[in-house]
Amino acid sequence: WVGPDQDEAMLLSLGSGVTIATRVAAVNQYGRTWSDFVVFSTTASLVCDEAYEFRGVMETADIELICGGAELHVPVDPHRSPCSVT
Repeated sequence: WVGPDQDEAMLLSLGSGVTIATRVAAVNQYGRTWSDFVVFSTTASLVCDEAYEFRGVMETADIELICGGAELHVPVDPHRSPCSVT
């Protein structure tokens, strides 16, 4: 349930690697209306030791929340390649 003046909701306990189809209802004093169906797939579980890869895609605070408050430890060279200088 998303209450008045809220514009987002957190979906908890979704399995990893599954496809979800859903739609949203909006209700006010004039009645109810439904959104179109939205289909999305979840990814594999977040491996906290590799969470630095999700910076920029996920908020740092969300990653830390998922990983039990652990801070992100970015490797010295997070993009190892044959061209990397170490």
